[in-house]
Amino acid sequence: MPRFFSDLWNGISTFFTSTLPTWASNVWNGHIVPFFTEDIPNFFGGIWSSISTFFTSTLPTWATDTWNNNIVPFFTQDIPNFFGGLWTGITTFFTSTLPSWATSVWENNIVPFFTQTIPGFFRNLWSSISGFFTQTLPTLAMNVWVSIKSFFTDTIPSFFGGLWDKVKSSFGAGYKAGKGSSIQEHAWGGIMTKPHMGIVAEDGAESLIPLSPSKRQRGLDLWQRTGELLGVRAYEDGGIVGEEPDEIPVASATGKASQNITIKVGVKAEPKFTIEGSGDNTDENKVVAILKAYIREMTDDISPFPSG
Repeated sequence: MPRFFSDLWNGISTFFTSTLPTWASNVWNGHIVPFFTEDIPNFFGGIWSSISTFFTSTLPTWATDTWNNNIVPFFTQDIPNFFGGLWTGITTFFTSTLPSWATSVWENNIVPFFTQTIPGFFRNLWSSISGFFTQTLPTLAMNVWVSIKSFFTDTIPSFFGGLWDKVKSSFGAGYKAGKGSSIQEHAWGGIMTKPHMGIVAEDGAESLIPLSPSKRQRGLDLWQRTGELLGVRAYEDGGIVGEEPDEIPVASATGKASQNITIKVGVKAEPKFTIEGSGDNTDENKVVAILKAYIREMTDDISPFPSG
């Protein structure tokens, strides 16, 4: 027994000092910490990189191209040419130069900016956000869930399974040791007057009733409970026992005994016995002994002179 409880305590101690802390450490280090130190920084790093690129490269490049290729030439070339050829320049400016410049700016800068640059920026931004919610976050959640489910479906059942095997093997070993020694069995009951080692309830429920005067009340309580479990009838509310006549004369209301009312009483007993069980429980001698005991009890219940 000391070894059993020692093994039990060691199992419980190992669970709380090693198994549970190891699992918690793996979940913390393998999933939660990388989520806050890698996944989230990478996600927002990608978003910031796209925004930073837009304002530090895309927009300045567009402004520079527009300034160098359109605005600067307009004031350094187109306007001087305009005044150089006055009327021709004026006519050409309003009929060719200005429309060409506007068309060029519209087609080469403004249209691509709104149809390619901005959509491309937000497409990359959405791709990063979508990837976070459709891949990164679900993968992390799945890994955490697998760890939690494994803890409840593998770790805990394995721990308590091993614990139960130890308990069962210890009690099984004790029962086998008792069966193989001089320890007495009490499946058929009896009255014991000397101290000894014994096995109880090895073939079903048994009742142990103390007979010492100091435990009389306890003995009476157990005796009454035992009778109830064995099906013994109680008569504190009255009843009819013994042989019952077919006719019972009853005096009429006039009080004259000569005027009788006859009541016929018919009692028909058809006891049925159902024998269930297997192995030693269906042994012929045991069945006969049990039937005799029940027949004796039935006879005592209906007889005015119970057997003693």
